[in-house]
Amino acid sequence: MSIWTIWLGLFSLGLLLALLRVLLGPKPEDRAVALDVFTVMLSALTVLFGVWSGNALVLDIALVFSVLSFLGMLLLGRTLERGL
Repeated sequence: MSIWTIWLGLFSLGLLLALLRVLLGPKPEDRAVALDVFTVMLSALTVLFGVWSGNALVLDIALVFSVLSFLGMLLLGRTLERGL
């Protein structure tokens, strides 16, 4: 069992748990936080894959995804704050 397999398993478990919280969260705030955790872990998994494959383009994709995720969470937080 290699270190890559262990990391892939841990990230997959974390993604599954965050997805469950998004689907079953009791309040919208809980779902928003779980969605943010999900996107951060997905970005980290993408970076891990980029390092494993040695492809720099995958790292650029992870960076763009992270920035878009951050902006989306800002908009979602603002929407939840105003109650729209």
